[in-house]
Amino acid sequence: MFVRKAGSMKLRGKAAEVKGIGPALLALWEAHMSAEVKVHKEIRLMLHFNVQLEHNLDDRAASFALPPAAATRFVNVAFNMAQLQVQIHEHFQSQPESKPLFAATSKLHMLLHSALLAQYVNPALVWCFKGEDMMRITQKMAKACVHGLQGPAAMQKMGMRYRYAMHRQFLKY
Repeated sequence: MFVRKAGSMKLRGKAAEVKGIGPALLALWEAHMSAEVKVHKEIRLMLHFNVQLEHNLDDRAASFALPPAAATRFVNVAFNMAQLQVQIHEHFQSQPESKPLFAATSKLHMLLHSALLAQYVNPALVWCFKGEDMMRITQKMAKACVHGLQGPAAMQKMGMRYRYAMHRQFLKY
């Protein structure tokens, strides 16, 4: 866990570093939760869904795409988990003096898109484990390109800079 000076605590680390932590978090939560508190039960169910998603991907790691039945299950579990996460976030947001816990992020949004395409491409093949460093690089590049520009012009500038950077990278080989 990483506690920021402002905002809420956050589990930090690249996806490859925290992969597989789900079952441990679920066991820890079940050991210390209060079964009488509704939001505690919702958090347990959300963690359970997360573990199901991990196991589904691990069981079919060698498959290019998930079989239709497994893909349907993956979609259902992913959307149920996301819905619970949003509900839990809204619960904590409505509490006075509460920190913004369980916020929905772009990674959750990406998970839902990956789930919808799971029957065509296994989400484990397109997941961001390997691309997280690249994501940070493109975020910095995008931040540098948007100053003074809007919408399409910023994207065009970023595309040009990316093409130039890739050209220079390939010249090395």
